Amino acid sequence: MTPANQNAVQRKLAAAVQLHNRGQLDAAAREYERLVASAGKAWEPRFLLGLLRFQQGELAVAQPWLTEATQLNARHADAWYYLGETLAGQGQTGEAEAAFGKASARRNPHPMASFRLAELLQSRGAPQEARAAYERAILGKANFPEALNNLGLLLRAAGETDQAEALFRNALRLRSDFIEAYINLAGVIAEVRGDHAAAMSTLELGQQTCPPSAELHFHLAVLQAASGQSEAAVASYEQALALNPDHASAYNNVGVLFLQEGFPDEARVCFERAASLEPDLAEAYNNLGNVFTQLEQLDAARGAFGRALALRPTFAEAHNGLGIALSEGNNVQGAAEHFRAALERRAAFPEASANLAAALHGLGRMDEARAQYKAALALSPSVALRIKAATMLPAIPTSLAQLLESRAQLEQGLDALLAAGLQTCEQDLLSYPLTCFYLAYHGLNDRTILEKNAALYAAVCPSLLYRAPHVSAPRRGGPVRIGFVSRYFHNHSVGNFFNPIIEKLAGDSAFEVYLFAVGPKDGQALASAFSGAREYVPVSRHALQPAREAIEQRELDILVYADLGMDPFTYFLSFSRLAARQSVLQGHSDTSGVAAVDDYIGSRLTEPADGQDYYSERLVLLDTLPMVLREYAAATALTTREALGLPVRGPLYLCPMKLHKIHPDMDELVARILERDPHGRVVFIADDIRQDLALALQQRLTARLGSLSPRAVFIPYVNGVERFRQLLSQADVILDTPHHGGGTTVNLALSVGTPVVTLRGTTSRGLGTTAFYRLMGIDGCVAQSADEYVSLAVSLANDAKKNQAMRAAILANRPRMIHNEAVVHAYAQAFRTLFEQCQNRAQ
Repeated sequence: MTPANQNAVQRKLAAAVQLHNRGQLDAAAREYERLVASAGKAWEPRFLLGLLRFQQGELAVAQPWLTEATQLNARHADAWYYLGETLAGQGQTGEAEAAFGKASARRNPHPMASFRLAELLQSRGAPQEARAAYERAILGKANFPEALNNLGLLLRAAGETDQAEALFRNALRLRSDFIEAYINLAGVIAEVRGDHAAAMSTLELGQQTCPPSAELHFHLAVLQAASGQSEAAVASYEQALALNPDHASAYNNVGVLFLQEGFPDEARVCFERAASLEPDLAEAYNNLGNVFTQLEQLDAARGAFGRALALRPTFAEAHNGLGIALSEGNNVQGAAEHFRAALERRAAFPEASANLAAALHGLGRMDEARAQYKAALALSPSVALRIKAATMLPAIPTSLAQLLESRAQLEQGLDALLAAGLQTCEQDLLSYPLTCFYLAYHGLNDRTILEKNAALYAAVCPSLLYRAPHVSAPRRGGPVRIGFVSRYFHNHSVGNFFNPIIEKLAGDSAFEVYLFAVGPKDGQALASAFSGAREYVPVSRHALQPAREAIEQRELDILVYADLGMDPFTYFLSFSRLAARQSVLQGHSDTSGVAAVDDYIGSRLTEPADGQDYYSERLVLLDTLPMVLREYAAATALTTREALGLPVRGPLYLCPMKLHKIHPDMDELVARILERDPHGRVVFIADDIRQDLALALQQRLTARLGSLSPRAVFIPYVNGVERFRQLLSQADVILDTPHHGGGTTVNLALSVGTPVVTLRGTTSRGLGTTAFYRLMGIDGCVAQSADEYVSLAVSLANDAKKNQAMRAAILANRPRMIHNEAVVHAYAQAFRTLFEQCQNRAQ
């Protein structure tokens, strides 16, 4: 091309550039296209045409022009840079990275190309290469706050926090309205230096100097929440949502605050809103799982955690949450698998480690549980976790020796912890709850151990010993204000035994009844008990102080715990003095050991002569049974053993009790029955969910029974009361468990006339069935020794005439043991007497 032609091309190119700069893009594009057609291999019109098409958003059209420009002039950094942007905009990140690399590798590096290269390297996990690219960008452009900010993020991730902080500050000196730099600087100050106040001041400065920003309000709220400023945090989240109503993370975090404050329904609304705005937000589904677990909607909880894990399979918190939901539903084996999965994804996860230890304990793997508790304690300073590790008891002891050894270890652990002078808070206790539940099934006096257990909790957490002001001046006159507390007012043995009594007392003008139902469970039994009460007060089981306040506000005369020792929340609540008189019923048939519980209400029919020795509370004895018994029709629909999955031939001995009631002493009784009756079968019923319990018991029985073990049979759990009664009716004999006999189960067995052989116990827990027979006036089923127990069982199972006579006697006389009106009257009299004693004491 001649110099004259070159000059003409340059004049036309300059004119096209003027059109381009004035925004006359279509005219400029036509001129560039003419120049490309007429100027041969000139790179510049191709570059400018590609640039114009890039600016118009026509990336696919721009790409070939920019590619040709780089081929014609490989040293032109701008051409490589815009080619990189065009490729990146089309998702071709590898090719874009190469193009940015070409622009960045020039003798005078292209700062934006270096910056964009660094961003791509950073996004694909190449921090060292990204760092070098950011440094080249800063070298090429001294005032480059965005590069300083991003390099700061890389250095912070690498642990070079001082250098990162300096870079964030430099970025803000160059650009005072740089929102992201304020957020990142505050993050370093809070998370690395631990100075939340200075971090919040940084964000507040950003709010003053930057345009209104949802993100600044959001991150300020996060810090306020972490500092315990919940109300301020909610206000900041509301400001973030006012600026960005679709801020899913803000809704999620507000939900977390609601959940922490005990408002699960409000939290659920927030999490569902967050999930609807951002369907891939795994945190929202994880938190929904936490809400559903708290509300005891376990199927929904498992679904929410499953969705979180589908979105993020490595989500350790969701594995832990799913484990908790499975554990709450008694699927302990499945829970353990998810706790392990959580720890595989995050080894330093104390909650998951402790939860796995509890699951192993629940599975009866005591040595593994101890080792896991040790691992958890290495991660957590929790005092409650130390207590839990020291107070484990097996659900199914492998032998009497293990049972006694576990009691000794528990007491030694309590002594050591009492001597250690530990201190903790109530939330810690509720985070790692445990009661000495299985002690009640050992057939021994638990008073000393349970008093030590209560003394330990009182020592490590003095706030448990709260005292309501009104209890020092008991009321005089008017109806007795009496409150009942339990987690089990629903369709549970506690609700079945005591709800009818509460309902009757609520209809008595001498009483003003309040029902404090712990937890969200509801049901027909609860609705019935509530119908006549002065007030039904639902109580969250996640914080003690709100529960104390709810009870204190009613200024009760008597506070009655339907049970103590099954639910950790009500156990810890019972340490407070919330009424002038505090009593416990026989919902869990053992002493509480708690100094603030004044009375244990039992029965003369079931307490031995030395009964008071077993209780830290003053024993108040009724002349009736301590519970109401449901009446059933004498007959039930006929069926067969085969239809129920029972052995068809030979005498059938059925032990239908919960498996944790089956004491090692029962093994010997079963062995002797099977030895005496070569055709007999002893049948046990597996737990409805905890299959591990049946396996543990089966292994223990096999060790004792040897060749007899095939005749000790386990059948699946039986659902439904009527089908269970059918099962009971098909047995020749029901075997009551020594040391802790049946209550509801024995009543059901007697309702179909099946003889229940019982061994007279030495505590009230082993005397319930004896009391039933005493009320019916029936002899012949209560044994005074193990030999007599075996003889009675074998005789009744093999002597058809004797068996039929006993069945007839039971059906004829069973109405004599059901005196529910008398039971209610006895309770009313007992509570009136307790109220009078309080008034006399106040005089």
